[in-house]
Amino acid sequence: MMNKTYKNKLNVPIIRKCGNCSHYRVVEDKDKIGYCSIMNLHFAFTHDKSVYALVKDFYLCEKHNFVNEETLKLESEEVDLLPYLLERNKNKKNK
Repeated sequence: MMNKTYKNKLNVPIIRKCGNCSHYRVVEDKDKIGYCSIMNLHFAFTHDKSVYALVKDFYLCEKHNFVNEETLKLESEEVDLLPYLLERNKNKKNK
């Protein structure tokens, strides 16, 4: 699983998700649904790699690449995402 991310300008880790990935393409007229242009699937009747997986914008695959990944590498601090998510979710449950 993709566990590294970068901090934003507010010093908070950016959550990796399909919606901010360079491979995500929005499906018009569908809220928070798109397709992943890096994950080809085989069409069952021809076995051609001609279709892409439909995904929600809040999913995450191991091939995630921020739209501005190279800029983030140069300008932002790299951090582990999982500890931040665990703490954030624990705090939400306690409220």
